[in-house]
Amino acid sequence: MMITAAIAVLALAPPQSATQPASLEEAAGWTLIMEDGVFQRRRGPLSLGENDTVLIWTAALPQPEHAATLGAVFQRFELDCPGHKIRRREGLVVEPGATATTALDGGDESWGYPGSQPPWVARLLVDVCTVTD
Repeated sequence: MMITAAIAVLALAPPQSATQPASLEEAAGWTLIMEDGVFQRRRGPLSLGENDTVLIWTAALPQPEHAATLGAVFQRFELDCPGHKIRRREGLVVEPGATATTALDGGDESWGYPGSQPPWVARLLVDVCTVTD
């Protein structure tokens, strides 16, 4: 029987708030998705959304040499694993030296597919929605 790995792992994951991201310190310990010379992109624990979707916070944390000038960006994504699609629900930023988040925007209402996403978002969908026996 095919089971979506993300759904099976949800029972093992610690609870994650659907309305606010973790602290910068917690996010630094999340799973690394991708990094470049400017940001480390990390993903947090998974939680179950409506209609068997998966909710996940991601963080773009500036590399140490950019931390004084660039803010950290948190984004919450909703993944529809069977449909192999994703949408960004909200985005928040923590400016350098600040501890509170500021909203970037309200997110996307429509679903996107891997080919229409930045490479790290497409990889997130593939990594989380891997199907196993």
